[in-house]
Amino acid sequence: MLKQMETRTAGSKKMNRYLAAIAVVVGLLAITGSAVHAGVNKSSRTTVKSTLTNYKIKLKKKSAKRGTVTFKIVNKRGYHNLCVRGKGIKKCSKKISKGKMTFRVKFKKKGRYILYCSVGNHEKLGMKTRFTVR
Repeated sequence: MLKQMETRTAGSKKMNRYLAAIAVVVGLLAITGSAVHAGVNKSSRTTVKSTLTNYKIKLKKKSAKRGTVTFKIVNKRGYHNLCVRGKGIKKCSKKISKGKMTFRVKFKKKGRYILYCSVGNHEKLGMKTRFTVR
């Protein structure tokens, strides 16, 4: 009978070690999962309403968090596009005369960018503005 009790005790100790190991693994997975999820949230999505007229760019927001920015563009007058320059980015939307379009840009770095129209000499005539990524 004493031998049976010793066997049960030894079995219980093994089971306790096994359960403790499982608890440690589950805890590590939870921490790792949280860190991965937190990394995903660093990149955000922002929409910025933009109006283009002859030699002017008006933005509802002059800044956004790092991530994807969708510019919802309304061209009220003239033939224009919207370009982004700075921090390794040089990207332009298609050119349109009156109408609406969207233009997406992924900003990976914080800092100041220039938004401008690349049609003719529109930028030199003042069709530009600053945009800040924080």
